[in-house]
Amino acid sequence: MTAQELRDGTPGHRDERPGRSPGTANIGSRLARGARVTRGPKRELISRSYNLILRTVLRVGFRDAQCGLKAMRADVARLLLPEVRDQAWFFDTELLVLAGRAGLRVHELPVDWVDDPDSRVTIASTALADLRGVWRLLWSRSRPRLAPSMRPGQRSVP
Repeated sequence: MTAQELRDGTPGHRDERPGRSPGTANIGSRLARGARVTRGPKRELISRSYNLILRTVLRVGFRDAQCGLKAMRADVARLLLPEVRDQAWFFDTELLVLAGRAGLRVHELPVDWVDDPDSRVTIASTALADLRGVWRLLWSRSRPRLAPSMRPGQRSVP
């Protein structure tokens, strides 16, 4: 997905435009059909394992929590962001889990992705922190409440 497609909307999919369909959080996904991804086997295994843990333990429907691209209406973001406790790499996963608990649909958009071979992410400590976050969310009862105008199925913003 290009920046131009984000501004204009994906042709033929008006309701999928970021911020246009109430009750929808749009995310970039390296695992969605149509994504073009270049990365090594180690990063691929880690990513797929992490997302399998999320789907199994937290019962989420999305496949790529940490791609980076997140788009939702500002009023929805203002409601959800104060509920997010993590201030590191788990932040976006927590945001999406809370969005799902609040009743939002999480729609994945394919992206073009090339991993940075000079990445400074420390995999072991990041993975441990993420697992702690999954554990915390598993036992958390946090369910942000959306106003009716923010829920899925409501009239789109013009």
